[in-house]
Amino acid sequence: MVLLGGLYGDEEETPRQFLEKGDLIIVLQYGLEAMLQACATEGNPGTFNQDPNIFLAQWLKRNNPARNEAMRELIKRHRAGDRPDTKIVDGLVQLVADAPTH
Repeated sequence: MVLLGGLYGDEEETPRQFLEKGDLIIVLQYGLEAMLQACATEGNPGTFNQDPNIFLAQWLKRNNPARNEAMRELIKRHRAGDRPDTKIVDGLVQLVADAPTH
């Protein structure tokens, strides 16, 4: 991805490599899982009553590992291989499939 090239270190580093070397990808996965659970709780993902960007921003703010000990512990367990059985990819595919087309 050209936009990330050179901005965050090694120009040969891919965006995925950039995300995986820190905690960002782990935190985003848990945030997306929380959003999918909220969608399922509200019923049809196509009628999710919240702005997904605002939902995710609020979740990330509350769960920032710099200020949230529980998230730091979750990241530590995640890196050690103790990962919850998440369905993030399946859930995103379903959200896209259910989304209205314009």
